[in-house]
Amino acid sequence: MGFTSQITRVVEWLVPDRKDRPEPGFAPRHLDPKFLSVPAIAIDAVRLEILRLGELVRDMLAEAIPAVTTGSPLDIDRLRVMDRPVDLLHREIIGYMRQISVGSLPADQSDLLMGLIKICNDLEHLGDLVATGMVTSARKRINENVVISPTTAAVIAGLHREVVEALSGVLRSLEDQGANTALEIRMLKAGFSALIEDIAAHEINRLRADEPKRLHTYTREIELTETLDDIFKIIRRIARTEMAVFAEKRKG
Repeated sequence: MGFTSQITRVVEWLVPDRKDRPEPGFAPRHLDPKFLSVPAIAIDAVRLEILRLGELVRDMLAEAIPAVTTGSPLDIDRLRVMDRPVDLLHREIIGYMRQISVGSLPADQSDLLMGLIKICNDLEHLGDLVATGMVTSARKRINENVVISPTTAAVIAGLHREVVEALSGVLRSLEDQGANTALEIRMLKAGFSALIEDIAAHEINRLRADEPKRLHTYTREIELTETLDDIFKIIRRIARTEMAVFAEKRKG
């Protein structure tokens, strides 16, 4: 871990955050071509860039509620646009990792690179779930003139907070290169599943309510709940990958 920390400090020193220069959100800050001749440094630069990617995804996920439950068409369009930098930065990172993989890597570096590729792709997939799944559901809500009740919106918001916190956890694990935080995220499954069951029971009770467009409202609410559940499952998959690659680094 000591050597890894030294590599990280070298990367950050050679390529500091360029906050004095306005750059698009997708512009890489750490992927310097000169690192490619030293794979250990290049791979750690990738880790730092994936952390930036994760922060973009977290920002988008954090904005999703209340935009998709009660937001206006403008709010929804703004959320959809937030996925563009995620897609572009993801492409830059994958391209850089491809250049690293062209050379001959030791087994430990090859395993770490493969793990980072998985994390990078999963984070990009999270962005797609928000920008496609949740945004599409929100647009249907508006087209159908569906109004999600304050009580149900609050229930969905509570689930959303748990998902955002779980994503923050895997990003901390990626930053610290430690398996303990990732393990904690993996252990959230039982509590989260119970929360999903509680929400399902709430939705069934709401379905019995004698209110206009109850079936349409139920469908939109269930869509959002299921998408948040899918996002949480991917976050746990990221945590599993982190546990594997960072636990192996500790052994090394």
